[in-house]
Amino acid sequence: MLKRVLFWPDVYKEQGHWLPTLKWADALHSAGHTVRYMGILDCKGIINSYKEDNASSAKYEFLPIFQNMYPKGYTTESSSDPNERWKTWHIWAILYSQYFELSDENGDVVDSNIEFNLPSGARMPSRDLIEDAKSIWMAWTQSNPNIVVSGYFTSLETLLLYWIYGLERKNEEEEWTPRADLNFVISTTYLRHPQDDPAIRARVNLQSFSRHELHKIINMATEGIISTDAPKMTLQQFTQPLETFDELIPCPREYEYDHYKHGFLVHYVDPCITKELSSSAQSIDSEGEPINWPQYIAKENIIFVSAGSQVLDYEDKAKNLFHSMCKAMQSPQLKDCFLIVAAGSKLVNSPEWKNYDKSKILIASWVPQRKLLEEGDVKCAIIHGGLATIKECVYFNRKFVINPLGKDQIDNALRLKYLGIDNMLSMANVNPNTLLDAINRVTSDYRLEAKLDKLSEVFHVLEDEDAKEPAFQNISIKTGYKIIQEILDAQDVVPLPSSQGDMR
Repeated sequence: MLKRVLFWPDVYKEQGHWLPTLKWADALHSAGHTVRYMGILDCKGIINSYKEDNASSAKYEFLPIFQNMYPKGYTTESSSDPNERWKTWHIWAILYSQYFELSDENGDVVDSNIEFNLPSGARMPSRDLIEDAKSIWMAWTQSNPNIVVSGYFTSLETLLLYWIYGLERKNEEEEWTPRADLNFVISTTYLRHPQDDPAIRARVNLQSFSRHELHKIINMATEGIISTDAPKMTLQQFTQPLETFDELIPCPREYEYDHYKHGFLVHYVDPCITKELSSSAQSIDSEGEPINWPQYIAKENIIFVSAGSQVLDYEDKAKNLFHSMCKAMQSPQLKDCFLIVAAGSKLVNSPEWKNYDKSKILIASWVPQRKLLEEGDVKCAIIHGGLATIKECVYFNRKFVINPLGKDQIDNALRLKYLGIDNMLSMANVNPNTLLDAINRVTSDYRLEAKLDKLSEVFHVLEDEDAKEPAFQNISIKTGYKIIQEILDAQDVVPLPSSQGDMR
């Protein structure tokens, strides 16, 4: 039976949290399911840039939420660590979304047919909060999902959706039970410690609230009442549903510590090497000129340097890396090489690049990274160590140096070292000479090359599985799509009631 799938990978525009899910979305779409995404306006560009080949419109419908709390441009203005970027505002919007309903149940989801009915005696929230709450309710009502694939960093938000929309009962005398036609899946786009599960993540976020606010959150989510009285359940009981959701980690198990043991609902799956997004703006160089990418991808012995999609989160460190590599290009060791730097749309406009020899260096606002790694003659990539970029380097079997700038990047580098791929250069040690040494080491060490070859083979086996005809697929290989499909199939095994009755 065909189903409806809703993806919500992250509240914020952390591109590495969104892109892996597009591979699963493609497989589900090919199987005939209806796929939608929801998110803040900054994230719309990611989904709208993902198109069918030669198509002018986006492949998947995007449902915008929280336009007042997070207007377009919020991500750039608040560049910071994701843990610092997270705010409490939208939690209340999700909670208040439950008080919306259609005036005419058979009518359209339009403003004239929507009512907001608070419990008797409840204080009216601000107009902006009401509008953002309505955006969640409308996205949920329009998508009416059978499965929600959300992100690890939206664990608390997913928990609230479960309590508000994921339970049902036939009448007021019965207990609330999980809906048989709705499941939740968590996509964890980084390699976490076994103890840092989604329930722990949700409890960490809940520490941002006062005791009375926490009581109010639990009461609103579980009972639908607006009260700061002590709730009927403990915090542990409140977050327990997150321990019952399947969790997908889009990375092969082979790229992980052997001693890390997760529960049976945690699945290491395909690496999800997403096809290139189309750029909404013309890529320009440091002179402000448009870039003809085929000309540069055809260069020989390319050195590619990137600090990731969120380069402004660590601007000073990134600039030091870029300048050090530009200076290293003056070395005889790299006389036959060409440097491509993915500087981002802000840094590319800086006058600080004007003194470098542009015959050997390209400073770009945006680089077609996947195409470059797949088709270009890349001698070495120097990357920040985000999991998505590491996976692309491994999949395309490119020699690379990791220069961790923050977040989980040093952990990713240490995992490679554990596997015998010691290619990390500490940020504190970055200068032209150390970069030259690192490039020489990763391009000449045959043992490192052998380890990388082996890991790349594993990535290919998992990544290419879904593209095979069903008769040729390996039943023992679990991909994200296969697991989601199994969950959807299981919904059809459970007989659905003729009338689902009340829903939270």
